[in-house]
Amino acid sequence: MRIAIIAATAAVFLVHAAPAPAQKLDAVKQAYNHCIEPDLTRMEEVIKSCTLVIKSGRASDRSQAGALLGRGNMYRRQGQFDRALTDYNESLRLDPRAAPTYTSRGNAWRGKKQYDRALADHSEAIKLDPKYATAYGNRGNVWLDKADIDRAISDYDQAISLNPQYGTAFFNRGLAREKQGDKARAIADYRQSLKFDANFRPAIDALKKLGETP
Repeated sequence: MRIAIIAATAAVFLVHAAPAPAQKLDAVKQAYNHCIEPDLTRMEEVIKSCTLVIKSGRASDRSQAGALLGRGNMYRRQGQFDRALTDYNESLRLDPRAAPTYTSRGNAWRGKKQYDRALADHSEAIKLDPKYATAYGNRGNVWLDKADIDRAISDYDQAISLNPQYGTAFFNRGLAREKQGDKARAIADYRQSLKFDANFRPAIDALKKLGETP
């Protein structure tokens, strides 16, 4: 499975003015592409690619920030939240208005169960980019963790409004509605999430638990 980590840093790879052998520069560019378009089945390889860019001294600040974000995301997926936070902090120092980095850092704070810090980062991402559906979805997850169901649903509603194909937002809204006791609308949301990924196991299991056929 390959996904682009952050559209904002997927621009042309820029390098510092100092001359470098073409072969070395090509290797850094290739590593950058592997870092920002990661193969999640090979996270250790992605981390190595990101690290090569970070240590190369050849990347622009923006590209460096993108590589730090990419490596932080891999650490976070591995549950290495402190290492992820270190990378996110440095990425934001280089590119302080990067909404995707704020919401990624918010996910790391959530992983550490520091929910107020998570909410602050997701809210900052939304402030920087009010149309950033992912940040609303991520903030909704934190509200759900805090058992503030109404705020969670409100954020999921906004995420879906901005991105009607946001399958995980439908699923998470289904979880929130199920917690409210609204079984019918929870089922509808679970079914809607399966329209975007028919093999999404959490939605399949949620429907089965409610006695429904996926």
